[in-house]
Amino acid sequence: MWHLLVWLPILLLLALWSAGCALMHGLLRQLAHSEPATWLRLLDQWQIPLWLADRLPLAAISAFKAWLTELLSMAESLFTQWPALPDWLLPVLWTVWALGCAALLLTGLIGSVAVAAIVRSGKPDPRPA
Repeated sequence: MWHLLVWLPILLLLALWSAGCALMHGLLRQLAHSEPATWLRLLDQWQIPLWLADRLPLAAISAFKAWLTELLSMAESLFTQWPALPDWLLPVLWTVWALGCAALLLTGLIGSVAVAAIVRSGKPDPRPA
Protein backbone atom coordinates (compact mmCIF):
# COMPACT_ATOMS: atom_id res chain seq x y z
CA MET A 1 0.00 0.00 0.00
CA TRP A 2 2.71 2.48 0.97
CA HIS A 3 4.73 1.68 -2.13
CA LEU A 4 1.71 2.69 -4.20
CA LEU A 5 1.92 6.18 -2.65
CA VAL A 6 5.50 6.39 -3.90
CA TRP A 7 5.09 4.86 -7.35
CA LEU A 8 1.75 6.36 -8.39
CA PRO A 9 3.04 9.99 -8.49
CA ILE A 10 6.26 8.80 -10.13
CA LEU A 11 4.33 7.00 -12.87
CA LEU A 12 2.07 10.01 -13.35
CA LEU A 13 5.09 12.30 -13.71
CA LEU A 14 6.69 9.79 -16.07
CA ALA A 15 3.57 9.81 -18.27
CA LEU A 16 3.48 13.63 -18.28
CA TRP A 17 7.21 13.80 -19.04
CA SER A 18 6.85 11.35 -21.93
CA ALA A 19 3.81 13.15 -23.33
CA GLY A 20 5.63 16.49 -23.13
CA CYS A 21 8.66 15.14 -24.95
CA ALA A 22 6.48 13.51 -27.62
CA LEU A 23 4.65 16.84 -28.08
CA MET A 24 7.96 18.69 -28.33
CA HIS A 25 9.19 16.12 -30.87
CA GLY A 26 6.11 16.70 -33.02
CA LEU A 27 6.43 20.47 -32.74
CA LEU A 28 10.10 20.43 -33.71
CA ARG A 29 9.44 18.20 -36.71
CA GLN A 30 6.50 20.35 -37.80
CA LEU A 31 8.46 23.59 -37.38
CA ALA A 32 11.40 22.17 -39.31
CA HIS A 33 9.36 20.92 -42.25
CA SER A 34 6.83 23.71 -42.74
CA GLU A 35 6.89 27.33 -43.76
CA PRO A 36 7.37 29.54 -40.67
CA ALA A 37 5.08 32.23 -42.10
CA THR A 38 2.26 29.68 -41.91
CA TRP A 39 2.81 29.27 -38.18
CA LEU A 40 2.85 33.01 -37.61
CA ARG A 41 -0.36 33.40 -39.62
CA LEU A 42 -2.01 30.63 -37.60
CA LEU A 43 -0.87 32.26 -34.37
CA ASP A 44 -2.48 35.56 -35.42
CA GLN A 45 -5.77 33.76 -36.09
CA TRP A 46 -5.66 31.69 -32.91
CA GLN A 47 -8.17 32.65 -30.24
CA ILE A 48 -7.99 31.61 -26.60
CA PRO A 49 -11.11 29.65 -25.58
CA LEU A 50 -13.81 31.80 -24.02
CA TRP A 51 -13.92 29.86 -20.76
CA LEU A 52 -10.21 30.54 -20.30
CA ALA A 53 -10.27 34.12 -21.60
CA ASP A 54 -12.86 35.03 -18.96
CA ARG A 55 -10.46 33.96 -16.21
CA LEU A 56 -7.29 35.58 -17.59
CA PRO A 57 -6.47 39.27 -17.74
CA LEU A 58 -6.29 40.68 -21.25
CA ALA A 59 -2.70 41.83 -20.68
CA ALA A 60 -1.64 38.25 -19.90
CA ILE A 61 -3.24 36.96 -23.11
CA SER A 62 -1.54 39.66 -25.17
CA ALA A 63 1.80 39.02 -23.50
CA PHE A 64 1.47 35.26 -24.11
CA LYS A 65 0.71 35.77 -27.81
CA ALA A 66 3.62 38.22 -28.11
CA TRP A 67 5.91 35.69 -26.44
CA LEU A 68 4.77 32.93 -28.81
CA THR A 69 5.28 35.20 -31.82
CA GLU A 70 8.80 36.03 -30.67
CA LEU A 71 9.53 32.36 -30.01
CA LEU A 72 8.32 31.35 -33.47
CA SER A 73 10.35 34.13 -35.08
CA MET A 74 13.42 32.94 -33.23
CA ALA A 75 12.75 29.34 -34.32
CA GLU A 76 12.33 30.52 -37.90
CA SER A 77 15.68 32.29 -37.85
CA LEU A 78 17.39 29.32 -36.20
CA PHE A 79 16.01 26.84 -38.74
CA THR A 80 16.93 29.19 -41.59
CA GLN A 81 20.52 29.61 -40.38
CA TRP A 82 20.99 25.96 -39.40
CA PRO A 83 18.87 23.70 -41.60
CA ALA A 84 20.36 20.61 -39.94
CA LEU A 85 19.25 21.76 -36.48
CA PRO A 86 16.30 19.32 -36.21
CA ASP A 87 18.56 16.45 -37.26
CA TRP A 88 20.59 16.74 -34.07
CA LEU A 89 18.04 18.47 -31.84
CA LEU A 90 15.63 15.52 -31.90
CA PRO A 91 18.20 13.00 -30.60
CA VAL A 92 19.17 15.52 -27.91
CA LEU A 93 15.50 15.80 -26.93
CA TRP A 94 15.16 12.03 -26.54
CA THR A 95 18.45 11.82 -24.64
CA VAL A 96 17.11 14.40 -22.19
CA TRP A 97 13.89 12.37 -22.02
CA ALA A 98 15.84 9.22 -21.15
CA LEU A 99 17.82 11.06 -18.45
CA GLY A 100 14.59 12.46 -17.01
CA CYS A 101 13.02 8.99 -17.00
CA ALA A 102 16.08 7.55 -15.28
CA ALA A 103 15.95 10.31 -12.65
CA LEU A 104 12.24 9.68 -12.01
CA LEU A 105 12.77 5.92 -11.73
CA LEU A 106 15.71 6.45 -9.39
CA THR A 107 13.55 8.76 -7.27
CA GLY A 108 10.87 6.06 -7.14
CA LEU A 109 13.44 3.44 -6.15
CA ILE A 110 14.83 5.65 -3.38
CA GLY A 111 11.29 6.34 -2.16
CA SER A 112 10.46 2.65 -2.20
CA VAL A 113 13.58 1.78 -0.21
CA ALA A 114 12.74 4.54 2.27
CA VAL A 115 9.19 3.21 2.65
CA ALA A 116 10.50 -0.31 3.22
CA ALA A 117 12.94 0.95 5.86
CA ILE A 118 10.22 2.94 7.64
CA VAL A 119 7.78 0.04 7.61
CA ARG A 120 10.49 -2.35 8.80
CA SER A 121 11.51 -0.01 11.64
CA GLY A 122 7.93 0.09 12.93
CA LYS A 123 7.74 -3.69 13.42
CA PRO A 124 9.15 -5.29 16.55
CA ASP A 125 12.30 -7.36 16.18
CA PRO A 126 11.31 -11.07 16.04
CA ARG A 127 14.65 -12.20 17.54
CA PRO A 128 14.78 -12.59 21.29
CA ALA A 129 17.27 -10.43 23.14
